[in-house]
Amino acid sequence: MRDLSSGNRQGVFHCNYGAGLFAQQVSSAAPNQPALTAPALRWLGRVDYAQGLALQEEIVARHLAGDPADTLLLLEHDPVFTIGRTPDRSSLGDPANLPAPLIEIGRGGQATWHGPGQLVGYPILNLARYGQDLHRYLRALEEGIMLGCHALGVPAERNPGQTGVWAAPGRKLASIGVGARRWISMHGFALNVSGDLPGFHAITPCGIEGVIMTSLEREGAPSFSTEAAASHFAPYLLKSLAALTSQATQNETRARSILQLYGEMKARIADATHSQHAIRALDFIFQFPTFSAPTFENRSEIPIPTARRILRVLRDEGILVTLRESSGRSPALLSFQQLLRRAEGHFEDHP
Repeated sequence: MRDLSSGNRQGVFHCNYGAGLFAQQVSSAAPNQPALTAPALRWLGRVDYAQGLALQEEIVARHLAGDPADTLLLLEHDPVFTIGRTPDRSSLGDPANLPAPLIEIGRGGQATWHGPGQLVGYPILNLARYGQDLHRYLRALEEGIMLGCHALGVPAERNPGQTGVWAAPGRKLASIGVGARRWISMHGFALNVSGDLPGFHAITPCGIEGVIMTSLEREGAPSFSTEAAASHFAPYLLKSLAALTSQATQNETRARSILQLYGEMKARIADATHSQHAIRALDFIFQFPTFSAPTFENRSEIPIPTARRILRVLRDEGILVTLRESSGRSPALLSFQQLLRRAEGHFEDHP
């Protein structure tokens, strides 16, 4: 096993660039917060599937026991077929005659093949730091792979409605299937690099009829080893994960500011209008969860579109006009009018 964070061999990725980029992007979103550490990168070489799964389980167990270190395992498997948790096994074709072992695993998705010439990545991450949203996490993995492909001159895109990365409609470069245990991620992606990839001929890959499993080599990339592919793609994956972490930090900061605004608004409404109806309306508006991330112990996060309804309630109840046009100059009224201007500016900036 080699730690890619300090590689010094030709063709082995020097991870300082990727880790620095990760820290820069995260810290720029939250300048008053300590920068998160980039996931540790480990190149495992050729690994039996059961061995790789056991290593994932070990790292997940450490996470659940309190170890905060995120890890990205990069490797190549011996030939194997896998299928996710699904009663529909038609994508396997004839399971009794598959040319390699079949393993049922705890990810989503239909049948796929792993083997030589394919780069496999297993991010073991605490997804609470990455927005705690599996859909955004999947999109981030796709984005990292696409960025790496584009840098090689290989076309790469999403196919709406189908997870993965495609060179063109019907030509699939990478498959993605993930799982999570108490929001610690497992499994990951498989990117076809080179070679014949023979196992795909025995199944319906990912359950998609007529799909062609292509590779970087077939799409015009320079010929290189799976280890060199790991070196190339690692920084792009780190970059996409950093962006996901940055967005999660921005969401948390935004939610906290809205919560603070709510508390101030409630107090000012009580002082300036004595309107219990408006206060009850605000309480109703602010009871919804948001951001898919339970980052606050009190679980009172607020979605911005819902928070904007504060102003609508105040307007519809006539309170907004009354307060704006009031000739009174009490400290409570003046303070509330300033708060309204702040609220309007905040929600205009964050639609």
